[in-house]
Amino acid sequence: ANMFVIDLAGTGVKPEAAEEALLRDHLVHTRAGAYLSKRSGGKFLRVSFSVSREDCARFTRAFPTVIEKLRG
Repeated sequence: ANMFVIDLAGTGVKPEAAEEALLRDHLVHTRAGAYLSKRSGGKFLRVSFSVSREDCARFTRAFPTVIEKLRG
């Protein structure tokens, strides 16, 4: 799978909250980083793309919306 992590530390958004909102509101599955790293996992969201182009596009539309809503 192709994957990357997004550092959310500067946003004030907890990765677990972003993971939950993306799945619940947009049917986009990501993973909060805590399961990978006890030291720094609370700062990032892991995104893996082994899905269709349309699903990737859904993530790119949903992510900014979710982050802004959770910051608010």
